[in-house]
Amino acid sequence: MDAALKWGMECPDCIYVGSALTGSETYRLWGRRGSARYLGLQIMSGMASTFNALIDDFELGPNGEFEVILSSEPHEGNWIPLDENATMLVIRHFFYDWEQETAADLSIEPLSGTAPQAKAEDDPRVGLARQLIALGDFLEENLTFFLALAKPEVTNSFLPPFDGSAMGAAAENRPVIGSWKLAPDEALIIEVVPPEGLYWGFSLGNVWWETIDYGNRQSSLNGHQAVVDDDGLVRVVVAHQDPGVANWLDTAGHSEGAIILRCVRTVTAPVPSVQVVPFDRLAEKLPLGSSRMSPDGRAAVIQMRRRAVSRRFAR
Repeated sequence: MDAALKWGMECPDCIYVGSALTGSETYRLWGRRGSARYLGLQIMSGMASTFNALIDDFELGPNGEFEVILSSEPHEGNWIPLDENATMLVIRHFFYDWEQETAADLSIEPLSGTAPQAKAEDDPRVGLARQLIALGDFLEENLTFFLALAKPEVTNSFLPPFDGSAMGAAAENRPVIGSWKLAPDEALIIEVVPPEGLYWGFSLGNVWWETIDYGNRQSSLNGHQAVVDDDGLVRVVVAHQDPGVANWLDTAGHSEGAIILRCVRTVTAPVPSVQVVPFDRLAEKLPLGSSRMSPDGRAAVIQMRRRAVSRRFAR
């Protein structure tokens, strides 16, 4: 996934990379850590998560260099156990400071076995048919899963946090998922005590669980970007037009959708309070000390986001 290819409300702060695996194989993963806020490694067996760790849980060299063995049998040093049904290694880089933090330099190679060889009697049409059937099942099951997940019973509310591994996310990710729906003249005020820990961030999506364009719009805010008010609360305003507050989430013209507060390795995963207000009365509903932002300031933030996202996914 990247800034254009979207699936399942991908995190705006994240680079997702991965490699297909075979559970009976042995692999070597190596590289340099980089400076991302969070660098997580996950082993998937289909949609089931069978291993989660941070690269910082392993032994690293003085310049962040590392080598990790992935295998079913125990291995000395840095080792990731592979389940016999392992299918994928997923690596997530979460960035807080988009301008300064850098991604890891990663490589992987198999150390044993050989690639399966096609048999002369195998009919390639059978394999293609199986893939098409699997693609159809994947599409139907994912739409059912995500659309159900994105619909709290009450619009403009949040569900309690839950174990992220239930939806294929990292086990230490406790998402707090909500929905929003606003008329053109309405705004949504979200208040929360910011979680303490490694990473937290809000992201806004549409009804199809596509994260709204975060490179050209301020549709997300993480713990580094969001401004905390003097009373210790983070107040985020979801609105169709710029309200002149620092913590604005831009709907980009959508009238409703999903919103996620991701809490990764945090002490708490709080459920925010929400309030729908008329847009023209927003100023009187916010504390006097809430941080404001000028049009020039907003333009500078968007320019930074555009540069950072373009650099993040440069080919």
